[in-house]
Amino acid sequence: MVKAGLLVLALVAAGCESPSTPNVTREPPPSVRMNQPAIESGGPDRPPPVLPEAALFLSEYAALELTITAGRDGSMRKVVISKPSQARLYDEYTRNWVEKHWKMPDANPGEPELRKFVAPIVYPKKPKPLDGYFPKPPYPDFYLRNHVEGLVMVEFTVAPSGKVATTRTILSSGRKGLDAFTEDWVRRNWKFPPGEERRYYWRVAYLIE
Repeated sequence: MVKAGLLVLALVAAGCESPSTPNVTREPPPSVRMNQPAIESGGPDRPPPVLPEAALFLSEYAALELTITAGRDGSMRKVVISKPSQARLYDEYTRNWVEKHWKMPDANPGEPELRKFVAPIVYPKKPKPLDGYFPKPPYPDFYLRNHVEGLVMVEFTVAPSGKVATTRTILSSGRKGLDAFTEDWVRRNWKFPPGEERRYYWRVAYLIE
């Protein structure tokens, strides 16, 4: 079974564990920073986005920021990705989800007709499985020399023997060679204790520091 952590919206964490569709555990509602005094957010008005399972394993690489324009009644007028993440595949999904499901607080007397809110969306760190051997792939020389960076999300299954049986890139770096290198490294070098067949997601970041 795949274990998944859920999205953190601003100051609020919602956790789940699911092999398919996350069941959201409601906790204190997300707070929203805006260009006016801080406010308390209402949970039912701003629920955590329900993301594809793989997105929950992207950690800090998928952190983004939305700028929201709302009317006096709290209606969503415009949602813009003001700071995109490195996993842009899910940025637009999150923006659309927030635009459809969120409602901002009603305006106080004297506030303008349109108000802007800034909503940071941060993914929690997801640890690797506790047992096993997961060496980090080396940076391929060709991509390092040419200053090519990338983020690869791999889905892989583990056979009862503990060996990685299959791999599949579900979030590409944009370079097929780098994706294939990562899959091959995972198949050849990652090992797990014997047990039942398992399925995991994990991301590998190639970043020049």
